[in-house]
Amino acid sequence: METRMPTSILAIANQKGGVGKTTCAVNIAHILSESRRVLLIDNDPQGNATKCFTPDRIAHDSDTLSLYSKRPEEDPVAPMVIHDQLLLLGTHIHLSAVAERTFEVIFDFRARLHALRDHFDIIIIDCLPNFGYLLSAALISADYILVPIELDVFALDGLRDLTASVERTRNRHNPHLKMIGILANKVHGAKTRIEKQIEEE
Repeated sequence: METRMPTSILAIANQKGGVGKTTCAVNIAHILSESRRVLLIDNDPQGNATKCFTPDRIAHDSDTLSLYSKRPEEDPVAPMVIHDQLLLLGTHIHLSAVAERTFEVIFDFRARLHALRDHFDIIIIDCLPNFGYLLSAALISADYILVPIELDVFALDGLRDLTASVERTRNRHNPHLKMIGILANKVHGAKTRIEKQIEEE
């Protein structure tokens, strides 16, 4: 009898915008769904990952906002089926309302997300580009974090801030969180001198 590997939760995050987080999340989800059952969660109120799959408003029970609820019976979770191996919890600008709730909402997210683990081989969370409850919820729930960056002069400052946030999360809420990689993204052809210096650092 084949033993099922435990579900992994991967957060793709960087508090800097425009570094390709959503592009990475969508493409990694597609690639992994060729051999695994994948859930992609759009945890960014901009909803760009959602727009990659549908131009329409996502159904209520397929909305990431349902993960921030304490009432599963009133807010059931039924991800949108993209194909047999790839499902989506999408969102819209209304997800930003989570910021108006109490801090405990991040634990509601973790509890409801972890209740879905047995249905998937991997769960990928596309995170928004700033700190707050939405990013905190992803970090306390994830097993791993992948950080896309651009090789520019601002990348290292942002990376230091994110690394500090990951360390705080480990110390307070999720000691098992591991940073599995820093992905140099949006590199075209040969690197410039400054890009090579930043990559080395």
